[in-house]
Amino acid sequence: MNGKYSFSIESFGKRLKFIRTELGYTQDRLAEEAGLDARQIRRYEAGHQCPTVIHMEAIVRVLKVPVWRLMDMDRETAETVFGLHADTLVPPTVELQVLLQTISDRFAALNQQLQWVRDSKSI
Repeated sequence: MNGKYSFSIESFGKRLKFIRTELGYTQDRLAEEAGLDARQIRRYEAGHQCPTVIHMEAIVRVLKVPVWRLMDMDRETAETVFGLHADTLVPPTVELQVLLQTISDRFAALNQQLQWVRDSKSI
């Protein structure tokens, strides 16, 4: 990765499903152990919704994988972006990075919805 990385809800959902199934978790079991609703896990995996920082942290703690694995990052990029050392599940700087990207993704989704409303009114 050329030192630049972009988080997307679609890539997060694909990685979450891959890692969850690789570790033998069902959506229901992951949701229960993370304190979430199973529908929420389904939305994340389908790329329909972006996890909050709190939900992201709960998921990585249950799956016991570093957050950078869920973000489809390699270790080198994670070390560069987050200053990651060893196999820390949630590096101290990750919450801010994820939160900012989450806000950005949600803003983009809202803009798309607003554009759709504007376009449908002009028909």
